[in-house]
Amino acid sequence: MERGEGLTKLYNAFHDPVITDAGIRALREMHELIDRAVAESYGWHDLDIRHDFHETRQGVRRTLGRALDAEILDRLLELNHERRRAE
Repeated sequence: MERGEGLTKLYNAFHDPVITDAGIRALREMHELIDRAVAESYGWHDLDIRHDFHETRQGVRRTLGRALDAEILDRLLELNHERRRAE
């Protein structure tokens, strides 16, 4: 994807729901694929990894929903505790 712009402009477009050109759509799909692959690598096959536009403290962002985000953070915290106990 050749846009000739820096990361700030690129990701402003990424998070703008009005912008739907092919390059931005492809970047959004890649982000979801990466997040799905990471979830799979943890064995979290039960998570429905989907991004959408959500209101955040930084404004509207294309990201995971709050409930899914909280679930992932809870699981990561539990893994951290398990590894700490194993030491």
